[in-house]
Amino acid sequence: MHYMTDHSSSCTVKDATVFVIDDDEGMRDGIKFLLGTAGLTATTFASGKEFLASYNPRMHGCILLDIRMPDISGLDFQEELRRREIRLPVILISAYGTIPLAVRAIRDGAFDFIEKPFDDEALLKRIREAITFNIDQRIDDQKVGQARAQLGSLTGREKEVMGLVVGGMLNKQIAAELGISAKTVENHRSRVMDKMGVTPEFSASESLDRLVDQRFIQLLLAAGLDRLAGLGAEFGQLFEREFAGLEIGAAARVETRVTLLAQLQIL
Repeated sequence: MHYMTDHSSSCTVKDATVFVIDDDEGMRDGIKFLLGTAGLTATTFASGKEFLASYNPRMHGCILLDIRMPDISGLDFQEELRRREIRLPVILISAYGTIPLAVRAIRDGAFDFIEKPFDDEALLKRIREAITFNIDQRIDDQKVGQARAQLGSLTGREKEVMGLVVGGMLNKQIAAELGISAKTVENHRSRVMDKMGVTPEFSASESLDRLVDQRFIQLLLAAGLDRLAGLGAEFGQLFEREFAGLEIGAAARVETRVTLLAQLQIL
């Protein structure tokens, strides 16, 4: 797949920040030191309110959050992040972990739940994975924003033609379906390719693949899903299993993607 590049796609694990939120100063300092020795940048906060006061949307990385704090519990803070649409992955840590608590944390969107005392290497591994996940989220947001603008530039007829092209129909078949001439279809198709950023250097298969991806995003947007990453890890795993190493036609890819959404009760 091809993406426009901006600051979102240039984010790396190295320049990300781990936001450590814990009311225990000794724990904050210890975790910050550990992260520093691993080459990771950390910023510490004594409370969730302190973090929220300093938050800006350009922040990327992940949050390492103690589940028991005096001003607001970790679970309630996680809910506040969701309410404010702050999408940094959250790793909850607790010295009082129970299975029901861990299940609730994950169900409510936590990236992971880790008990104290934790294994340093295991914690660092999950932190790096959370940062990578956040970078992917930002790229997905960029992709959706680009697709929204491109799709918005299409006329109603161009959207119809695009959908039929993605479905695998030839120009003559599209002409018959829409009751227009093949030449008119060819003109619409050319404008669709241009508006969707499918330039001449793309091969025929790459061009169709790109339109498939844009059509898939169109379906998501129609369902009110503005962020691909918001679909959750379950969708990502299904998607990877379905398409990893497979050579299947564009129409089948669209059909399979919609099936995956239906399985997750998204459509």
